[in-house]
Amino acid sequence: MSKEYVAGISIGSRQSQLALFEVRDQKHLLLYVEVHDQNDESPFWFMRGIEHSSKLFKKISKISVAVDSSSVTFHTFPLDTSLTQKEQQDHIHWELSNIIADYQPQNYVTDIHVLKSHVRDQTAEILTVAVQRQYILEIQRFIAGMGLKVGLIDTVYFASEYALLANYPEIKTKCVALVVMNNDRVDIGWYMNGRLTRYMSTSGVDIENAIQKIQSGRYEFFVSEVFYCAQMNLIEKLRVKHKELRIPMTVVDPMRRLVKTSMWRTSRVKNGRDYLLAACAGIALQSR
Repeated sequence: MSKEYVAGISIGSRQSQLALFEVRDQKHLLLYVEVHDQNDESPFWFMRGIEHSSKLFKKISKISVAVDSSSVTFHTFPLDTSLTQKEQQDHIHWELSNIIADYQPQNYVTDIHVLKSHVRDQTAEILTVAVQRQYILEIQRFIAGMGLKVGLIDTVYFASEYALLANYPEIKTKCVALVVMNNDRVDIGWYMNGRLTRYMSTSGVDIENAIQKIQSGRYEFFVSEVFYCAQMNLIEKLRVKHKELRIPMTVVDPMRRLVKTSMWRTSRVKNGRDYLLAACAGIALQSR
């Protein structure tokens, strides 16, 4: 039976989390997890946990990174699907140029998510995710410079989404909401049968506002449950306000099905900062 070691790094608001997994025959074991606070302005402060002196880390075959969603631009808008592919791409770049100063297409990596399609009107609701290409290249070069292979690079939100879908497959027949929250940002997505159909975000953490936004989509999508990825100090406040929604609330457990271990429950990440572990597991194991 062959095995390999993969690592995931998730970056939050001035803190990051590193998790190392052993993968053997599609079974995932959490071997190591660590939280790091940002105490300098180095662009690669989040890589501090990778120690060449550790025999365990020398076995890593791949590192994947979930970047802070605050470092990425999310933009939703309607797109005319009757346009040619080039015309659609031009429209996307035009939209981004209106919200990103000095936007140049060649300087950004973009990812497109179709939220809803309206066949009769020949339109689609689009979520575009854009990140500076140089930022991605620098992360890739830094990891490669350590003699390690680069895996996936995505956002904390979409890495958390994978952890949700992998650990709660039953939502693929339901309508649910996913809320990813740190100290300076809230991302909310609504899912119908496991597919993202609406997305919005807010800067800053206003729990009252977040609950109101969840409520705004509750009846449109008949949401049956809300899943949260957030720091434990925020979770306790959310539990109080969430009662206003009168629907079930679940904190995403990345160990529910994706990883067969209970080690994380007694690790230091339980000191109120374990919300990034869902993104760590999601980004590290997504390509498995």
